[in-house]
Parts: sequence; C-alpha cells; structure tokens
Amino acid sequence: MIKAITTCENICQDFGWLPSFSASLADIAVVVGIALAYLQLRLWKVQRKAERKAASADAVLSSAYRVKELIQSTRLYFVVGAGDGSVKHQAERKLKYLRNDESAISAFRQSWTHLYALTEDPSFKNCAEELLRFYVNLNNALTKLSYPGMEAMLKAPDLASDKLEFEGEEGDEIDQKLIICMQELESFLFPIIQLR
Repeated sequence: MIKAITTCENICQDFGWLPSFSASLADIAVVVGIALAYLQLRLWKVQRKAERKAASADAVLSSAYRVKELIQSTRLYFVVGAGDGSVKHQAERKLKYLRNDESAISAFRQSWTHLYALTEDPSFKNCAEELLRFYVNLNNALTKLSYPGMEAMLKAPDLASDKLEFEGEEGDEIDQKLIICMQELESFLFPIIQLR
C-alpha cells in the first residue's frame, strides 16, 4: 500500500533539521552577544582612558602656564639698586610673591604625575621636571639673596649673580629655556587634548 503523505508532513520531513539548527543558532547568538559585549566593554575602557588622558593633559597644560607665568612674573623687573630698597629687600618681596602661589606648583606636580602614570612617556616627564627645576632654582636663588646665611644649605646654582638677571629680557637664557620647555610640553599635550 502506498502511504499518502500530506503536504504538511512533507514540509515537516523536509525541515526536520530545523529544531536542532535553531538550538545551535540560539547558542551561537549567545556567544556572539557575549563577544559583542566584551568588545563594547573594551572600547568603553579605551574611551574612558582617552578621556582621562585628555582631562589630565588639559590640567597639566593649564597648570604649566600658571607656573610659567609665576616664574616669569617673579623674574620680571627685579632692578638692582632701584629706589625702595636693597637687593635683599627686593628678593624678599619676590620670594614672598613666588611662595604665595604654591598651589600652582602643587597642581602642576599632581597633574603631571597623574598624566605620566597614564602615558609613561619619558620625554614628557623630563620636560615637566625641567619646569619644576626652574621654579626650585628661582626659589633657591631668591632665598640665597634674601637670607645670605642659608647659602650653604641650598643646592642651587649661583643664579643670583650671572644667570638670574631679573630684568625679564626676552633674549635671556632662562626665558629661552622656559619657552623651549613650554613648546615641548605643548607639542606633547595638544594631540592628547584634541582627542577629546
């Protein structure tokens, strides 16, 4: 006897593989979903790190400008023998001015240390340390002028006599080094900030 196969049974027999395939498809969908979630998490982490770098670079740059301005304004118009006092008196005033804004120095130290931890670029570290060295040398030179008895305790180069010419001339050696240092900082930081 010939068995009559209905159309429904024929379709069901032709697609008999569908239940096992749909179970496999569900497993594949779970694996793809997990892979996409993992990739999305990694991209999010990379984005967050880039945002932290950009924010740190912005903080470093703004605090570096404050430090540069502080150093330049402290060195500006220190005229030996000017009307209201001696070199010692002027140095004391400049030292007080320099030390009044130590928040700029601590903000710069903190922000560049944080950015260095994120980037680990030694050229950036050297430039940031050089800017801090300018501040420390200026501080020590002014302290030597203000308190002559402390000269032996300070390990600053003798900037007070030859290199620390407080006239603020554009062509002086310290200003040129400071400008070069800031240009190196800018060339390192601007690309990071622009990623924002």
